[in-house]
Amino acid sequence: MAAHSKPGDPRFFRGAGPHRASAIARRIGAELQGEDRELAGVAPLQHAGAGDLSFLDNRRYADELAVTRAGAVILHPDFAARLPAGAAALVTPEPYVGWAKAAAMFHPFAEAAPGAHPSAVVEASAEIESGVEIGAQAVIGAGARIGAGTIIGPLVVIGPGVVIGKDCRIHAQVTVSHAILGDRVTLYPGARIGQDGFGFAIGRTGFTPVP
Repeated sequence: MAAHSKPGDPRFFRGAGPHRASAIARRIGAELQGEDRELAGVAPLQHAGAGDLSFLDNRRYADELAVTRAGAVILHPDFAARLPAGAAALVTPEPYVGWAKAAAMFHPFAEAAPGAHPSAVVEASAEIESGVEIGAQAVIGAGARIGAGTIIGPLVVIGPGVVIGKDCRIHAQVTVSHAILGDRVTLYPGARIGQDGFGFAIGRTGFTPVP
């Protein structure tokens, strides 16, 4: 992302909104001080306009707060008085956590597109709940269970008997074996879960893997 651009490049992020400041305040557990205006996007303090939501979490950027044109800013109570006139304050003791939750309102994570790609291999004994997306060349082993709303990315291998909970995001080229995952778990590309983890027993004749 270029230094002068705003977050949420539409080539990569799905957009949503606008949202009223009061709705954002409820979502992030903040106190709204000022006008309950409609906000269309998120942006850093120095690039935000009247229709944007921004935030301040580090006092090093307090000077930018004083001159921001943002319509609303998520910030700590200690900085609320330094907000320019006309901007709404969403006051919270945890501004960065609030920012993460608010940004997800404007750029929500992708939802599963139910179904399996024609090139995916799903063993007959695997249990696939409703709303699961299975990507190209993914492999779901015998007896594996995949919870509702989960996304299995391309080239993922889910081993026999593995359990994946609901609303998980298993990104490309992940391998999972000998594991039980709960709900809303995210595994990033290339992760290896449940592989040989106990090393080798070293003897006079060499190395013996420990299962």
